[in-house]
Amino acid sequence: VVSTDLRFNSAGKDPVYTAKLATESFHLGAFIGDKHLGAIAMSGVIKGKGFTDKARDIQIDTRLRYVEYDHYRYQDLTIDGKLVKNLFSGYASVRDPNADLTMRGQMDLNRDHPRFNLMADVAHIDLLKTGFSKDSLRFRGQADLDFTGTSLDDFIGTASITNAELERNGHPLPFDSLVLSTSMLNGKKQLLISSNEFTAKINGQFHFSELPNSVNYLLNRYYPAYIKKPLRIPVNEQFDFDVYTYSADEYMALIDPGLGGFNNAHFQGRLEDRKSTRLNSSHANISYAVFCLKKK
Repeated sequence: VVSTDLRFNSAGKDPVYTAKLATESFHLGAFIGDKHLGAIAMSGVIKGKGFTDKARDIQIDTRLRYVEYDHYRYQDLTIDGKLVKNLFSGYASVRDPNADLTMRGQMDLNRDHPRFNLMADVAHIDLLKTGFSKDSLRFRGQADLDFTGTSLDDFIGTASITNAELERNGHPLPFDSLVLSTSMLNGKKQLLISSNEFTAKINGQFHFSELPNSVNYLLNRYYPAYIKKPLRIPVNEQFDFDVYTYSADEYMALIDPGLGGFNNAHFQGRLEDRKSTRLNSSHANISYAVFCLKKK
């Protein structure tokens, strides 16, 4: 169900308008062809003038009773902001039982690749119940994001997480901050990650969404009797990596609970699709369950 109330005045150079919109269980995903979105219940007011990029000046005030995304129904959302030409400045909040967060920032839509400058304060989010993880993980902390791109895989920029707490099955993991940056150099993507638990450098052709599968695939190539192949073999992934770990075993358990011996180690190598892999390690005493593993 969708109801609207539109007031429109076109007497001046740029039209002036006010629109009130309300929906009840409207299947937005099916309407716009987005399989990730489901039903939405909302009410909002849009006030503005002009429709062109040069004249547009719009104020948006929206309240969402719920919105379904990837089969989870988020409750009690607020989105307020102002769109001037192609620059959106705004505020958003989620007050869901499993996701409580606020976000402020800007989105610059004046370019081929939109630029985002956002700051988020996450009081808590249950990554299992909201569908972001298959493991029982809870996170809280602050994030500062400055990047271009429209998806995780074309992310170029920086992201920092501070004052963070991460729990697995109710047990705190050793994590309080992380800094991530990506850039393009000579047609290759470079990823730098630094935290209290590890530092990593990856250079080449890769997708963020495929990195967990790539790590799993690499370990399977060297320890096939203990590490299962990922359900999806990475394709078009060709990169060099250089990783130093400090306290990593509890994070490797997220890939496979039996993995151990990754603390205070150095890993260096290359993954090139399904053709070849290379892994050199030092100071590592990699184990699986009760077995100590030797690299083939």
